[in-house]
Amino acid sequence: MHYDEFAHLTIQGLATPIIVWLMREALERFGHQLSLGFTTFFAGTTIFSLSAFYEVIELWDEVYFNGHRIWSLHDIANDLQFDLFGIILGSLLAYAPLRRTVTQAERQRRQPLPSV
Repeated sequence: MHYDEFAHLTIQGLATPIIVWLMREALERFGHQLSLGFTTFFAGTTIFSLSAFYEVIELWDEVYFNGHRIWSLHDIANDLQFDLFGIILGSLLAYAPLRRTVTQAERQRRQPLPSV
């Protein structure tokens, strides 16, 4: 695994749980009640879209400004592939603990209030 592939995998894997949590909190703050699975999917697709846009900018730099950031013919495809793997891993890492938190919060809401 090259440094570039490792960097794409690691950065996406570490950034995705933060983005999932932020998106969940923002949606709840604005009053939207979405399932955690859908929120995780929505955050993952948003991150992947931003990653793909960055790869397009990198390609424009190579084509129009004679940059030297693309190493091979398959560099963009490899970068996006490792971005996707990192996003999937990060989404799974975010989903498990957040699911436990959501389940505990639902249990607390369902418990009857103690009578005085």
